Amino acid sequence: MLQETEILKLIENGENSYVEFKEEAVSNKKIAQELIAFSNHKGGYLLLGVADDKRITGLVKDGNEERIMNISDDLISPPIYPTYYELKIDNKRIAVIEIEPGVNKPYFIPKGQGKIFNPNEIYIRQGSKTRKIKSRDELQRLFQASGNLQFEISPA
Repeated sequence: MLQETEILKLIENGENSYVEFKEEAVSNKKIAQELIAFSNHKGGYLLLGVADDKRITGLVKDGNEERIMNISDDLISPPIYPTYYELKIDNKRIAVIEIEPGVNKPYFIPKGQGKIFNPNEIYIRQGSKTRKIKSRDELQRLFQASGNLQFEISPA
């Protein structure tokens, strides 16, 4: 769990491969995309209640923890389990969502209620940006990173 001084340093340094800022009004799908990108990468921090320009906008509504956990469980396949906590900085609440690197890569937003694999909704972190994977090779690397694809036992 990060302390206030560490959070302020993250905010001061801005968004990067491991840090993303979002305001409270962001859509659930956008949060899911960020959580997926961090899980498919090397983990990171999503700071909810911080604007892209590093301003602390804060959280007004209650229930943000439940919202994040529902997104993690319902909109992402396989489900991820981030750590969530809130802090007060400058008399404003912000949420810190810590995402570990995933072990069941690739994580994605599934098609329909049946949690059907959807290669069009797989996201990765590239610098300070979250983007969709663009190629079969990127998808293979995610499978290999999870141990689900081993090239040395694939037929040649």
